[in-house]
Amino acid sequence: MIVCRQCGEPLVRISLIKPTQICALVTALAFTAPLVVAFSTFIQKLQNPRPNRNINVISSVLKGRYGVALGEKL
Repeated sequence: MIVCRQCGEPLVRISLIKPTQICALVTALAFTAPLVVAFSTFIQKLQNPRPNRNINVISSVLKGRYGVALGEKL
């Protein structure tokens, strides 16, 4: 037990982190974690864009149906 040097009263130790603070931190992380994951995947997709292959597919379909591909003159 710790005693005050000036007045002699017994001092009570208070923990630095309370159990309610731990619960609040876990709850806050549970709500913010999906946002962080979504934001990080969005950033990764911006940095590594996929090639646009839809134009080639559309071109081949048009060439098969109409005999004209994209970019060709009629």
